[in-house]
Amino acid sequence: MNTSPILLVEDNPDDALLIRHELERWEGCSEVVHALTAKEFERLLPTRRWSAVVSDYRMPKLDVQ
Repeated sequence: MNTSPILLVEDNPDDALLIRHELERWEGCSEVVHALTAKEFERLLPTRRWSAVVSDYRMPKLDVQ
């Protein structure tokens, strides 16, 4: 099975824990990497080929438009 990493962008630690738990249950997910801030997201994004980015829509300093 082909597995790929997912980048999780979430500033609420409780929400991140719940989302990570659900993502890790999916067999296609090899790894979940958590970015707690917009700055961390910007640093992590170019570091590898992500199969998906799951992001908080209302995160401070992150314009999703």
